[in-house]
Amino acid sequence: MASLGLSNAKYKSLSFPFSFGEVYSTANLFTCALKHAKNVTQIGGISGGGGGMPMTHYLPNGWAVTMSGQRMTLDVNKVHIERGIEPDIYVTITDEDKNNNIDSILEKAVEVLSM
Repeated sequence: MASLGLSNAKYKSLSFPFSFGEVYSTANLFTCALKHAKNVTQIGGISGGGGGMPMTHYLPNGWAVTMSGQRMTLDVNKVHIERGIEPDIYVTITDEDKNNNIDSILEKAVEVLSM
């Protein structure tokens, strides 16, 4: 795996990337890269997967299927990132939260920062 240079990063403060089922492709790859940084805590749900190289295939019935054109894994335990990246802190946004315009993931990040 190529080094992303995160160990030499100049930004040393705590970081909280948010993820949920609609974090795909390159955003999923970015989330994967951040998993190696010590000062990062991923909050939310499992990301949507993918690795930034979508390929479309056409089936004989005319349907189009789009999938990642590469297989990627995390260094840790060889977890396949196509299925998404699991967060460090799970947070679910409920229908009630949506109806009340409450961002449960952001609220949790603020709570963790306040500790």
